[in-house]
Amino acid sequence: MTVGGKASDGVELAGYVTQLDVYAVPSFNGCCATIALRDAPDELVAVLTRDPRFQSVFETALANSKLLTVFGQRLYHQNDPQGNRWADEAYLAYRLILHNAE
Repeated sequence: MTVGGKASDGVELAGYVTQLDVYAVPSFNGCCATIALRDAPDELVAVLTRDPRFQSVFETALANSKLLTVFGQRLYHQNDPQGNRWADEAYLAYRLILHNAE
C-alpha cells in the first residue's frame, strides 16, 4: 500500500512502528509514530502527519509488525505537539509504503 505524493528535498527511512501517539491539541491535530529504523534498530525517529489515511497505515504497521518506508522532510527547531523538545529526529511524512514482508 502506498499513500501520498512526492515532495522535494525529502528523505527515505525504513523501519518498524514501535509506538503511535495521537494528538488533539490546539497546535496539532494528527499523530506521531515512533519508528525503529531497519538498518539501525537502536535508532528511533518520530514521524508526524495530520493525514488520517497515514494514521491508519501507521496503525496497521504497528498492529502487524510490518516494514514501513517513510518519505518525509526533516523538522528542525520545532517542538513536539505538546511543546517539548524532540528526543529523537523528527520528520513530516508525505508518502508511506507499507510492505507485506516482515
